[in-house]
Amino acid sequence: VTFTNPKTGLDEIKLLRDDYVQANCRILTPDNSDISDLQRKVWGETANEVSLSWTNPANEKSESVVVADIANVANQGAIVASSRNYYGIRNKELAEKVAWRELRQSAYPLLTANFKLNRTLWDVTPGEVLKINYLEEGLQEIFVRVMEVDYGTVDDSKINISVIEDIFALTKAKPRVPQTPLFDNNLEQPLPITDYMIFTP
Repeated sequence: VTFTNPKTGLDEIKLLRDDYVQANCRILTPDNSDISDLQRKVWGETANEVSLSWTNPANEKSESVVVADIANVANQGAIVASSRNYYGIRNKELAEKVAWRELRQSAYPLLTANFKLNRTLWDVTPGEVLKINYLEEGLQEIFVRVMEVDYGTVDDSKINISVIEDIFALTKAKPRVPQTPLFDNNLEQPLPITDYMIFTP
């Protein structure tokens, strides 16, 4: 995201990464903010399979990796597919890692909300991660990413922000571990039979 830092007046670029410490995040509570437009996606609005295209440097052709959220598939009773094009990726391992990240975002019903902040949070910036503690709304220890900021006017000093639940705070999906093959293909000679049964038809 790009924004003008209210502290310095300089234009900045912030990468949305898993580079923050949750214990250091500032907290949104009824004491410093008012919440509105609180929504969470329903399962029917999520996708449970992601196909990601990347470029194989060996032949400069596009290839795809496909990942799926089995729990979401079971919940919806069907595969809901989506696709992503990341042709700048030229490594299969990185492509799989990005695909799992995209799946985590697509398959989970993320929370969105708007907040009106008081001036104690005057220096909030887009891309910043905040923690929500609104017990009356059933929200506790929810980490959200600030997407848009309106710093208010002379007549209205409240700061308006829109947030979305941060995917990096969710439980991370782990790629499947390749299964051990049932047969050893490196054997030169077949092994003798040790167990057998003789019967008549």
